[in-house]
Amino acid sequence: MRDLYDETKKKLELIEFLKMVKTQETYESLSSKLSHVKLSPAIMSRYVNGRVLPSGKRAEELMKMLREAYPTETLVETNISVDERGVVDDTKIISNPSLIRLLAADCHSALDVTPDVTLTVAADGIPFAYELSMVFGTRLAIAKKEREAGVDQFYEQTELSLSSGVKEGFYLPKSMLFKGERVLVADDLARTGRTIHVLMGLAKQAGALPVGLALIISTKEAVSGLSGIPTYVGHYVRDPR
Repeated sequence: MRDLYDETKKKLELIEFLKMVKTQETYESLSSKLSHVKLSPAIMSRYVNGRVLPSGKRAEELMKMLREAYPTETLVETNISVDERGVVDDTKIISNPSLIRLLAADCHSALDVTPDVTLTVAADGIPFAYELSMVFGTRLAIAKKEREAGVDQFYEQTELSLSSGVKEGFYLPKSMLFKGERVLVADDLARTGRTIHVLMGLAKQAGALPVGLALIISTKEAVSGLSGIPTYVGHYVRDPR
C-alpha cells in the first residue's frame, strides 16, 4: 500500500511541476525542450489538466528531465525581485501553490530526516511549512507574535527587532510541541537568521530536537552558525546589510 501511495505522490509531483512550468512556457515550447522523451503537447495538456496520469516509470523519467531543464534555484531566482538595497520580495513564490509544492518535494528529497513536527512562524512561512508537513507527514506548529485567546500555556521567545530596536515576543502554544519530538524548522526567507534563532529557541524550551532546517531563500550569513543541522535552501541571496 505504501508503494502505491509513494508512486501516486510522484505522479502528482510531476503534474504540479508541469503546471508550474506551464505558467512560463507554451505546451509547444515545453514539448520541444523535452523532445528526447517524445512528450507531445497533447499528452502534456492531458497531464496538466488531470485527464491522464503517467505511469510510475514515466513520471520518474519526466521529473528527472524537468529538474535538469528547470533547476530549483533558477525557478526561485526568476520568481523573486531584489531592490537596490538587497531587500527580497518573494510574493510571487508565496502566492504560487505549484511552486511551493515543488520546493517542499525538493526539500523532502534533499533532507534525510524524519521529523514529527514542522515548526514555522506566522505568516509568510506558513504556505511552505504546510506543504512540508504534507510531504514529511508531520504536524504543523505555528509561532505567532501575539498570545491567542483561549490558550493558557505558551512557550515564549523574545528577540530584538533590528528595525525598531524593541524586543518582540513570539509565542507557541505548549499543546503544539512536546518534549522529545523531532522538529523541522521552516520559513520562506531568512535574511539575518533572527527568525531561525526564535524557532530554535522555542524548540529548545519544549525539550524538542531540531533535526532539519528548510528555507526557500536565505543569505549564507543567516545559516552560517548552524553546522550539524541538515539544511535545505532553495536559493541563496546576498546579505542586504
